[in-house]
Amino acid sequence: MHKIAIFTGGTLGHIKPSLEIAQELRKRGNEVDFFVNKSADEEKISIIRKNNFNIIKIQSGYFRMGFNALLLPFRLISGFLDSFNILRNRNYDKIIGMGSYASLPGVLAARLLGKNIYLCEQNVSPGRANRLLSRFADMIFLGFEESRKYFPKYLSKLRVYGNPVDKKLFQIKKNGTRKKLLIFGGTNGAKDINEFIAINADKLLKNIGIVHITGKLDFDRINKLYGKNIRNKRLKLISYSDDITMFYNDANIVICRTGAGSLFEVFASGCKAIFVPHPNSLDDHQIENAEIARKLGYSVLKSRELKERLLEEIVLLLNKEINFKKLARKDSTKRITDEILR
Repeated sequence: MHKIAIFTGGTLGHIKPSLEIAQELRKRGNEVDFFVNKSADEEKISIIRKNNFNIIKIQSGYFRMGFNALLLPFRLISGFLDSFNILRNRNYDKIIGMGSYASLPGVLAARLLGKNIYLCEQNVSPGRANRLLSRFADMIFLGFEESRKYFPKYLSKLRVYGNPVDKKLFQIKKNGTRKKLLIFGGTNGAKDINEFIAINADKLLKNIGIVHITGKLDFDRINKLYGKNIRNKRLKLISYSDDITMFYNDANIVICRTGAGSLFEVFASGCKAIFVPHPNSLDDHQIENAEIARKLGYSVLKSRELKERLLEEIVLLLNKEINFKKLARKDSTKRITDEILR
């Protein structure tokens, strides 16, 4: 039996794939604990507790301009010291970094302690943390083949196994007569998508049902924007869900951002999709993810194109059968776990 520490960021894009890996590791008789930033949102990390995993909080941070940037080195040093002591005293032998600055202190401590280190990179363009930590890793698991070019010195460490997603998504069977939109915007919602859908609800609800997950921060505003349509039985308005798998069952078109987690969920579900990359994503990683989706045949719109093209794209997809190439793999979790336990 191995004792394994997973260092994960506080967004569902990091948490969901790490949970898939953790559950598979536990199934095979290993002990797994999660390490998260002390400032992680309790509601988001509650999904880890729901699955009966232990959570250990350490000091970490993320890079932002201004005063927080000055504090980052001190937070990382504090997190490194905490991680070093915990990893040593509790005898973890394998460390998994899921990206984000939450991985930095743990992976650096693990390196000093001589532990086995594995990195998971969900996006096409790797985050800054994984680029920095790649030299210390025993193996790096990539979601996209296109990510190889970012690790030219470490090609022998790379394994392209896709991103782990809930296996139930692969079992969805589509009802050809049902017409329903599923709209969500990642962890914090998507104001541009939310607003456009709410303002155009009159036109949409005549022909299609809507499940709209707004994000907690935007729920009240969008609730008001829907006006009288909020009482329409075809509309289901939700502020937040840590498990939207059930909503994919009824949807035939998804509108969402291009975070890697969202992309691979859509790929696995078989839904048609209109992807709208976040215009201000860190290092433009959502733009690169969106280009992969476009090559696979999915619709991709920029935020500024919503007003002119989104309604037209929805109508087009409702009336068109499209066989998308699927990038999601059923065996992603198994193959990653096999390598970690080898």
